[in-house]
Amino acid sequence: MISYDIADDLIRQRVHDLLKNHGTRVQYSVFECWLEDPAVQRLRRLVQLALDSSDSVRWYPLCASCRKQVAWQGLGGPAEDPEFYLV
Repeated sequence: MISYDIADDLIRQRVHDLLKNHGTRVQYSVFECWLEDPAVQRLRRLVQLALDSSDSVRWYPLCASCRKQVAWQGLGGPAEDPEFYLV
């Protein structure tokens, strides 16, 4: 799970565009992504290049059993695993 707090609209859009290609947006600034370690490291480098010193991005790893315990209230539902993977 990746969340961000970015004030600048252009930077926020760049980070959003990077993340939307790797996961599902579940909140305005929260994405659930299904990535192996090399892809995580590559994405972290790309995100870092887009950031300003005042921005914040948080990366929360979730194990398979933790992911099954995710709960939500109100709108939304579980993010679906992608049906295919690009390697």
